[in-house]
Amino acid sequence: MKFRLLFILPTFLAIFAQAQTTGKLSGWVIDKNTQKPIAGVNVKLINTNFGTVTDSLGKYQFKSIPTGQYQVSFTSLGTLPYSLFNVVITVGNETNNTIELLPADNVLKEVQVSTTRKTVRTATLETPLSVQKLTAEEIKSNPGGNFDISKVVQALPGVTGSASTGAGFRNDIIVRGGAPNENVFYLDGVEIPVINHFSTQGSAGGPQGILNVSFIDEVKLSSSAFDAKFDNALSSVFEFKQKRGNADKVQGNVRLGATEFATTLDGPLSKSGKTTFLASVRRSYLQFLFEVIDLPIRPNFWDFQYKVTHVIDPKTTLTFLGVGAIDDFKFAAPKNATPEKIYALKAGPSINQWSYTVGASLKKLVNKGFWNLAISRNHLNNLSEKYDNTLGPTPTAIQIKYSSNFNYNKYGAFFQLGKKAFNNRLGISAGIRTDGNEFTTKGTQLMRQLSPRVGLSWVVSDKVNWNFSIGNYYKLAPNTALGFKNGTGAYLNQDADYIQSTHYVTGFEYIPSESTRFTAEVYYKKYKNVPISVEKGTSLSNLGADFNILGNEDITTNGLGKSYGFELFAQQKLTKRMFGVVSYSFFRSSYTNNLGKYIASSWENIHLLSLTGGYKLNRNWEIGIKYRYQGGAPYTPYDMNASKLNFATLGVGILDYSKLNANRNKAFHSSDMRIDKKYNYKKTTLDFYIDITNWYGAASVAPPFYVFTANDNGVFKTTDGQALKKDGSNAIPELFDNNSVFITPTIGFILEF
Repeated sequence: MKFRLLFILPTFLAIFAQAQTTGKLSGWVIDKNTQKPIAGVNVKLINTNFGTVTDSLGKYQFKSIPTGQYQVSFTSLGTLPYSLFNVVITVGNETNNTIELLPADNVLKEVQVSTTRKTVRTATLETPLSVQKLTAEEIKSNPGGNFDISKVVQALPGVTGSASTGAGFRNDIIVRGGAPNENVFYLDGVEIPVINHFSTQGSAGGPQGILNVSFIDEVKLSSSAFDAKFDNALSSVFEFKQKRGNADKVQGNVRLGATEFATTLDGPLSKSGKTTFLASVRRSYLQFLFEVIDLPIRPNFWDFQYKVTHVIDPKTTLTFLGVGAIDDFKFAAPKNATPEKIYALKAGPSINQWSYTVGASLKKLVNKGFWNLAISRNHLNNLSEKYDNTLGPTPTAIQIKYSSNFNYNKYGAFFQLGKKAFNNRLGISAGIRTDGNEFTTKGTQLMRQLSPRVGLSWVVSDKVNWNFSIGNYYKLAPNTALGFKNGTGAYLNQDADYIQSTHYVTGFEYIPSESTRFTAEVYYKKYKNVPISVEKGTSLSNLGADFNILGNEDITTNGLGKSYGFELFAQQKLTKRMFGVVSYSFFRSSYTNNLGKYIASSWENIHLLSLTGGYKLNRNWEIGIKYRYQGGAPYTPYDMNASKLNFATLGVGILDYSKLNANRNKAFHSSDMRIDKKYNYKKTTLDFYIDITNWYGAASVAPPFYVFTANDNGVFKTTDGQALKKDGSNAIPELFDNNSVFITPTIGFILEF
């Protein structure tokens, strides 16, 4: 059994008795459809005497609330009532949020039925089908999440991480059996292609998220029924809504967690408060941690994030935002050269990567709605090098240099509308989209990428909705594939088609109270034009969850795929002391090879179960626990003969792609625990926490890796007792069991000021 032990001791610890302390709560209330501020909204803290009303700008503020957690209700004539749960008030930072209310035609109405009267709800045009939301507080307090949004969402139905290991060491988000590069991410309406450090080029995942949770107001995940305004989404759309900076004073927080040290500031940039900012910087100390626990890898990163909001006038707002990261991945000789550490040295590339996204948006309110203009630029620079001697790399006599610089224009158009029928009990949302580009040979044929979609929401009763959706969605092949050239400099994949996915989804939603929600959904996804590797004959949709580059090879886009299953979800928001989420998913996922044969995908766990809960104790103590179970994922065995020569020269084995995903791992289960204690002082708040990942010591699950048997000094054993031959013919191969126990206790803190 191996223990990863991380104790992060703060430089100071609270020892003074707590006096009666108060904090502030503020925010803005706007119309969801028109984005216009709503005046006269009653804002009340449930089970208290605190209440106020929004002003002409839709703003509200409480200046002196006893610290603690609250449920906040928003009600007004002409809007649907809304509640926020688990709103935490501290001394250190003023809590603020932006609330979007639905208009009056969605509120409860009375209708005549025979000789009796009963109350029924009217349908909404925004279908709740396949939609889940997380607040910033739910992300912060998630056990084992380490403030990483990409890890926290894996508790939602149909979502998992890298299925091959089950240990959660990477943030490759797998949604309903789709590949990790089938998801798109939007930050305040601006697409963010890279949201992880050490991101896999051509895919999306990495070991650590970039986005700072201190910026986040809400995260919305749509795993189907995508709005027509989103392009390139095949499995999911993530929408991250950021907070506004505080308009009254500069405030901030310092966070020391399991992997990084982070500082965040926000406040006004003008005396009037019309211009505000949010800014943060984070620094990794993983390289120091891994040195202490004698791992040969040395990952190191920085990231930066900002948002500036300027209110030009009551109807016009200008926003600037940016996200950037610098990643450096090196190696060092371990003190104890175990087979796992030797394998990590031989198999992993050295990575130097930096990325950024910057954008600006101008939002203008008009008579019956609004328009928004967004401009952005993103860049990813990735240098990935692999040498025979990782610790002392020297170029060989033969060097292969490859570069591909290409530019092309993409464009798209969409139309979306909504309508109600049958006494407003049926909501119909329909859209159509088309996309094109000037690089691929068929990219200008817009009718080939025509993607209609329709969603229905029927109010069965005042507590039950039935939802249905069917839609067609398209995604362009990765840029790594489009830019791939042969030896003469000719692009090989300009004939690539757009990948197509058709979704069929139906389900029921049961809402017994505003704090409790149950959903059950069944779905079927069908894929066409899936990229297949010409060299290996396998689908690229089985790749993308490692540190290599995805798609930089010759491909054909004639593959097929399918994924189907059902999901159950239950959520109880915090009303008094307890909150919890339970989700279960059953699914099957497969893609064809070059012979047209369907093979189980690398992400097919079949069963996913997640339970997350928390309890608020007295005196600002809180305990949370998370349990997850996922079935065993398929993996590909090694070609034992080909691996001998390759391991002797390059230090890694060769997979047998003729037996793609023929083997399957065992099921994986684990549990994380977290304990928080908040100390509120006169002007600051200290949140001290202990987070234990895998507290009961479950073994991780991973495929075995190919090695040559060696003695304790790292010298390879041979069949003839002689030195290892260059072709590896006298080696003694073995498949090393890669299942280990990793328990990670973390002590950290958040200081608000």
